Amino acid sequence: MGKLYYHQINQIDVRVSEMKGTSYRTIIDFNELKISRMSEHCYRTVTLPASTIPPQAKDLIIEKLKHLHLFEWEDTYLHARHHPVDNTHWHIAIEMDDQTIVKKGYNQFPAEWDNFMRILL
Repeated sequence: MGKLYYHQINQIDVRVSEMKGTSYRTIIDFNELKISRMSEHCYRTVTLPASTIPPQAKDLIIEKLKHLHLFEWEDTYLHARHHPVDNTHWHIAIEMDDQTIVKKGYNQFPAEWDNFMRILL
């Protein structure tokens, strides 16, 4: 794998699923300059209208991702705890021009997770 550059990110697809039956998905599409969000609870899906990313905000989002060291996150975060009501699975697919980088976890998150989630909101 060659050197990764944040400005080469085309899309980030984030999925978070909780054992309680709630799941969330956010797609940041830097080519189309839009953010799509959807959620599902008890088999009912809600899709929000896509938000437009102003061109100047694209650079700001990329800069924030750099500070979170997204490419340096481990590929997999696992925690042995198996409590049936609070298990959380998450999956991030970072689409680049020539590859897709996947980061995922189960009941464990990178230290920067909360700040990453703030970018998605």
